Amino acid sequence: MCIRDSSNTRAHARGFTFSNLGNGLVNASKVIAVGEGGISLTPTNVNATSQNRLVGVKGQLDNIPVFGNIARRMAQQQHEQQGPQARQIVENKLRSEFQTRIDTEFEAQVQKARQWFQARVLDPLHGMELEPRVVHLQTTQHAAVVRYRLASLDQMGANTPRPASPAGSMANFQIHRTAINNIINRIHINGRRFTPQEFMDHLNLLLGRNDLAIPPEQNREDVSFEFASRDPVLIDFQENHLCLTLRIRRLQLGKTNRWKNLTISARYAPTAIGQQLHLKFDEDYGLRVDGRLRLTDQLAVRTVFSALFKPEFQFNLLPPAIANHRAASGLGISRLVLAQGWLSISLNQTHTAHQMPAQRMSRQKPQLQPDQRRNTPNQSIANPRPARKPSQRTSRFYRPDSWPAQRNWR
Repeated sequence: MCIRDSSNTRAHARGFTFSNLGNGLVNASKVIAVGEGGISLTPTNVNATSQNRLVGVKGQLDNIPVFGNIARRMAQQQHEQQGPQARQIVENKLRSEFQTRIDTEFEAQVQKARQWFQARVLDPLHGMELEPRVVHLQTTQHAAVVRYRLASLDQMGANTPRPASPAGSMANFQIHRTAINNIINRIHINGRRFTPQEFMDHLNLLLGRNDLAIPPEQNREDVSFEFASRDPVLIDFQENHLCLTLRIRRLQLGKTNRWKNLTISARYAPTAIGQQLHLKFDEDYGLRVDGRLRLTDQLAVRTVFSALFKPEFQFNLLPPAIANHRAASGLGISRLVLAQGWLSISLNQTHTAHQMPAQRMSRQKPQLQPDQRRNTPNQSIANPRPARKPSQRTSRFYRPDSWPAQRNWR
């Protein structure tokens, strides 16, 4: 932080008035460290320099021809002799004033951020019995890397390599499907019965939204469904699509139509426009129902659940406080990848809000330290080995197409 200041002052001493022009320069630096224990602040380091130039002296003896000039000259000499001492006093005052002001403002903002993070992030996660844990923190000359695990003690984490982050991006977000599915398993829908409108109201309450609703022409009060007791909703990122799966234990339509053990799946194709992420229903894939159903039953089930799958969803990637900041002007999604269970989003200066589809994934080889290259816990990910191919001599026993077409086994 660099602050420049200019001043035009007048000082009165022993019957003389001194007019001064001054310039001040303050350089301040403060280290904000983010660790596993939270945010810590170091004392502010402030360097202040000042320059002062005398531009005029007026005294009470100016009207006396000889004594006025002598008195004014003596006052100027005393002023110049006291200049270094006065400059040191000014610099110390600037240093103390700016250090106190910066420390106070930073501490207030950090405390406000702590309270917001505790109330909006940690408390809801702890209420769902999730234990967020920092996995890796690293700061380099070009980036700050944060890896976070969001799961309880009985839930799984990521098991596939992360997508490679493009060089030169201002920010990169990589989210694995398990982080989302772990949260879904804690929103209290396992084994519960809902009507379509009750389910939408439940989602609005959990997500803090009010725009999820069923069209009146598709809202039926005689429909109710009960989620499975395990993995009722699953989300996956594959082949640049978001795959959404519902597992229904029991579905009732009216008083007579009832179905059990259904699996309904749909896919959404993502596109990025500026800072918004758009998910559009994949018409080619459609709404698929897995279960032992007749054609008429499948049509009835599709009609019921088509109201839950909206044609399009829109998400603002950045909060309004950050998106409306002048530093985020022209910032948009420059790369979007959905593959192998990962959602990877890169932000960079795009200047124009253009539509961008998802891209293919490029794998990122993990970087290991010299002392970590042996005895790696997960050898298949840290140091993958190619699959062993069968030898030419025994290949006929491994290739199904080389087996005899017909053989009577007894």
